[in-house]
Amino acid sequence: MRFWLLDRICSYEKGMELTAVKNVSLAEDYLADHFPEFPVLPGVFMLEAATQASAWLVRLSEDFAHSVIVLHEAKAVKFADFVTPGNTLRMCVKQIRQDGKLVHMRFQGEVEGQSCVSGRLVLECSNLADDHRENKVHDHAVDTVDPQEGDPREGNPANRDASADRRAEYARIDQQMVAALRIQAAILTKDILTKGILTKSMLS
Repeated sequence: MRFWLLDRICSYEKGMELTAVKNVSLAEDYLADHFPEFPVLPGVFMLEAATQASAWLVRLSEDFAHSVIVLHEAKAVKFADFVTPGNTLRMCVKQIRQDGKLVHMRFQGEVEGQSCVSGRLVLECSNLADDHRENKVHDHAVDTVDPQEGDPREGNPANRDASADRRAEYARIDQQMVAALRIQAAILTKDILTKGILTKSMLS
Protein backbone atom coordinates (compact mmCIF):
# COMPACT_ATOMS: atom_id res chain seq x y z
CA MET A 1 0.00 0.00 0.00
CA ARG A 2 1.20 3.52 -0.73
CA PHE A 3 0.67 4.80 2.83
CA TRP A 4 1.03 2.59 5.89
CA LEU A 5 -1.17 4.56 8.26
CA LEU A 6 -0.67 2.53 11.42
CA ASP A 7 2.51 2.38 13.49
CA ARG A 8 1.50 -0.35 15.88
CA ILE A 9 -1.41 -2.38 17.18
CA CYS A 10 -1.88 -1.78 20.90
CA SER A 11 -4.69 -4.17 21.79
CA TYR A 12 -6.77 -6.85 20.16
CA GLU A 13 -9.72 -9.05 21.05
CA LYS A 14 -10.64 -11.70 18.51
CA GLY A 15 -13.78 -10.88 16.57
CA MET A 16 -14.51 -7.95 18.86
CA GLU A 17 -12.18 -4.95 18.75
CA LEU A 18 -8.72 -3.65 17.99
CA THR A 19 -6.86 -0.47 18.89
CA ALA A 20 -3.96 0.92 16.86
CA VAL A 21 -2.01 4.19 16.77
CA LYS A 22 -0.62 6.47 14.10
CA ASN A 23 2.11 8.96 15.02
CA VAL A 24 1.82 11.98 12.74
CA SER A 25 5.17 13.50 11.76
CA LEU A 26 5.92 16.68 9.82
CA ALA A 27 8.35 14.62 7.73
CA GLU A 28 5.49 12.84 5.97
CA ASP A 29 5.46 14.06 2.38
CA TYR A 30 1.71 14.54 1.96
CA LEU A 31 1.67 17.21 4.69
CA ALA A 32 3.67 19.58 2.48
CA ASP A 33 0.54 20.19 0.41
CA HIS A 34 -2.08 19.70 3.12
CA PHE A 35 -1.64 22.48 3.98
CA PRO A 36 1.66 24.41 3.54
CA GLU A 37 0.93 26.89 6.35
CA PHE A 38 -1.27 24.62 8.47
CA PRO A 39 -0.29 20.95 8.04
CA VAL A 40 -2.97 18.49 9.16
CA LEU A 41 -3.62 14.81 8.54
CA PRO A 42 -6.08 14.65 5.61
CA GLY A 43 -9.53 13.42 6.51
CA VAL A 44 -9.31 10.69 3.87
CA PHE A 45 -6.19 9.41 5.65
CA MET A 46 -8.05 9.26 8.95
CA LEU A 47 -10.63 7.14 7.16
CA GLU A 48 -7.87 5.00 5.67
CA ALA A 49 -6.37 4.48 9.14
CA ALA A 50 -9.77 3.26 10.33
CA THR A 51 -10.03 0.97 7.30
CA GLN A 52 -6.56 -0.48 7.88
CA ALA A 53 -7.27 -1.05 11.59
CA SER A 54 -10.56 -2.75 10.72
CA ALA A 55 -8.85 -4.95 8.15
CA TRP A 56 -6.27 -6.06 10.73
CA LEU A 57 -9.03 -6.98 13.16
CA VAL A 58 -10.59 -9.19 10.48
CA ARG A 59 -7.27 -10.74 9.41
CA LEU A 60 -6.17 -11.60 12.93
CA SER A 61 -9.62 -12.89 13.88
CA GLU A 62 -9.96 -15.22 10.87
CA ASP A 63 -6.28 -16.27 10.71
CA PHE A 64 -5.65 -14.52 7.38
CA ALA A 65 -8.36 -16.45 5.54
CA HIS A 66 -8.66 -13.70 2.90
CA SER A 67 -5.84 -12.09 0.95
CA VAL A 68 -7.90 -9.04 -0.07
CA ILE A 69 -9.91 -6.86 2.31
CA VAL A 70 -11.19 -3.58 0.90
CA LEU A 71 -13.51 -0.78 1.92
CA HIS A 72 -17.01 -1.49 0.60
CA GLU A 73 -18.85 1.41 2.24
CA ALA A 74 -18.31 4.22 4.76
CA LYS A 75 -21.33 5.55 6.63
CA ALA A 76 -22.09 8.31 9.13
CA VAL A 77 -18.48 9.56 9.11
CA LYS A 78 -17.98 12.63 11.30
CA PHE A 79 -14.79 14.70 11.46
CA ALA A 80 -14.61 16.52 14.77
CA ASP A 81 -11.06 17.90 15.07
CA PHE A 82 -7.69 18.26 13.32
CA VAL A 83 -4.78 15.88 13.72
CA THR A 84 -1.54 17.83 13.46
CA PRO A 85 2.16 16.88 13.37
CA GLY A 86 3.27 15.70 16.80
CA ASN A 87 -0.15 14.21 17.56
CA THR A 88 -0.79 10.50 18.01
CA LEU A 89 -4.05 9.33 16.46
CA ARG A 90 -5.50 6.44 18.46
CA MET A 91 -7.92 4.41 16.36
CA CYS A 92 -10.35 1.99 17.99
CA VAL A 93 -12.45 -0.31 15.79
CA LYS A 94 -15.21 -2.67 16.89
CA GLN A 95 -16.82 -5.42 14.85
CA ILE A 96 -20.61 -5.18 14.79
CA ARG A 97 -21.48 -8.18 12.63
CA GLN A 98 -20.48 -10.20 9.59
CA ASP A 99 -22.78 -11.00 6.66
CA GLY A 100 -20.94 -13.42 4.41
CA LYS A 101 -18.09 -11.50 2.77
CA LEU A 102 -19.15 -8.19 4.33
CA VAL A 103 -17.92 -7.19 7.78
CA HIS A 104 -19.57 -4.25 9.55
CA MET A 105 -17.44 -2.07 11.83
CA ARG A 106 -17.75 0.94 14.09
CA PHE A 107 -14.70 3.17 14.60
CA GLN A 108 -13.51 6.18 16.57
CA GLY A 109 -10.23 8.06 16.29
CA GLU A 110 -8.96 10.17 19.19
CA VAL A 111 -6.06 12.41 20.11
CA GLU A 112 -5.44 12.62 23.86
CA GLY A 113 -9.00 11.51 24.55
CA GLN A 114 -10.56 14.05 22.20
CA SER A 115 -12.59 12.57 19.33
CA CYS A 116 -11.32 13.50 15.88
CA VAL A 117 -13.25 11.14 13.62
CA SER A 118 -15.93 8.48 13.99
CA GLY A 119 -18.30 6.46 11.86
CA ARG A 120 -19.12 3.03 10.49
CA LEU A 121 -17.42 0.95 7.82
CA VAL A 122 -18.33 -2.08 5.76
CA LEU A 123 -15.38 -4.17 4.55
CA GLU A 124 -15.50 -6.75 1.78
CA CYS A 125 -13.30 -9.85 2.08
CA SER A 126 -12.18 -12.02 -0.83
CA ASN A 127 -9.43 -14.09 -2.42
CA LEU A 128 -8.23 -13.70 -5.99
CA ALA A 129 -8.79 -17.40 -6.67
CA ASP A 130 -12.36 -17.17 -5.36
CA ASP A 131 -13.08 -14.12 -7.50
CA HIS A 132 -11.82 -15.96 -10.58
CA ARG A 133 -14.10 -18.91 -9.84
CA GLU A 134 -17.14 -16.66 -9.31
CA ASN A 135 -16.45 -14.70 -12.50
CA LYS A 136 -16.30 -17.94 -14.45
CA VAL A 137 -19.68 -19.00 -13.04
CA HIS A 138 -21.09 -15.58 -13.94
CA ASP A 139 -19.74 -15.85 -17.49
CA HIS A 140 -21.46 -19.19 -17.92
CA ALA A 141 -24.72 -17.80 -16.55
CA VAL A 142 -24.94 -14.86 -18.94
CA ASP A 143 -23.80 -16.67 -22.09
CA THR A 144 -26.43 -18.08 -24.43
CA VAL A 145 -25.88 -21.81 -24.85
CA ASP A 146 -27.87 -24.21 -27.01
CA PRO A 147 -29.28 -26.77 -24.53
CA GLN A 148 -28.93 -29.52 -27.14
CA GLU A 149 -25.33 -28.72 -28.00
CA GLY A 150 -24.23 -27.71 -24.51
CA ASP A 151 -21.38 -25.32 -23.73
CA PRO A 152 -18.43 -26.00 -26.04
CA ARG A 153 -16.01 -24.61 -23.43
CA GLU A 154 -16.93 -27.38 -20.99
CA GLY A 155 -15.93 -30.08 -23.43
CA ASN A 156 -12.67 -28.48 -24.52
CA PRO A 157 -9.75 -29.86 -22.48
CA ALA A 158 -7.59 -26.89 -23.43
CA ASN A 159 -10.13 -24.48 -21.94
CA ARG A 160 -10.41 -26.54 -18.76
CA ASP A 161 -6.63 -26.73 -18.40
CA ALA A 162 -6.21 -22.98 -18.98
CA SER A 163 -8.87 -22.19 -16.40
CA ALA A 164 -7.27 -24.54 -13.86
CA ASP A 165 -3.87 -22.94 -14.51
CA ARG A 166 -5.32 -19.47 -13.89
CA ARG A 167 -6.95 -20.61 -10.65
CA ALA A 168 -3.67 -22.12 -9.49
CA GLU A 169 -1.82 -18.90 -10.33
CA TYR A 170 -4.35 -16.78 -8.44
CA ALA A 171 -4.13 -19.15 -5.47
CA ARG A 172 -0.33 -18.80 -5.51
CA ILE A 173 -0.63 -15.01 -5.50
CA ASP A 174 -3.12 -15.24 -2.61
CA GLN A 175 -0.55 -17.24 -0.64
CA GLN A 176 2.20 -14.71 -1.37
CA MET A 177 -0.01 -11.81 -0.30
CA VAL A 178 -0.93 -13.56 2.96
CA ALA A 179 2.74 -14.31 3.66
CA ALA A 180 3.59 -10.61 3.25
CA LEU A 181 0.65 -9.62 5.47
CA ARG A 182 1.84 -11.99 8.21
CA ILE A 183 5.24 -10.28 8.18
CA GLN A 184 3.59 -6.88 8.43
CA ALA A 185 1.38 -8.14 11.26
CA ALA A 186 4.43 -9.34 13.18
CA ILE A 187 5.85 -5.80 13.00
CA LEU A 188 2.62 -4.06 13.98
CA THR A 189 1.83 -6.43 16.85
CA LYS A 190 5.33 -6.54 18.35
CA ASP A 191 4.16 -4.87 21.58
CA ILE A 192 1.24 -7.21 22.23
CA LEU A 193 3.23 -10.26 21.22
CA THR A 194 5.48 -9.63 24.22
CA LYS A 195 2.40 -9.34 26.47
CA GLY A 196 1.01 -12.70 25.36
CA ILE A 197 -2.12 -11.29 23.69
CA LEU A 198 -0.91 -12.86 20.45
CA THR A 199 1.57 -15.66 19.91
CA LYS A 200 4.11 -16.03 17.12
CA SER A 201 2.42 -19.23 15.99
CA MET A 202 -0.70 -17.19 15.17
CA LEU A 203 1.29 -15.13 12.66
CA SER A 204 3.22 -17.92 10.95
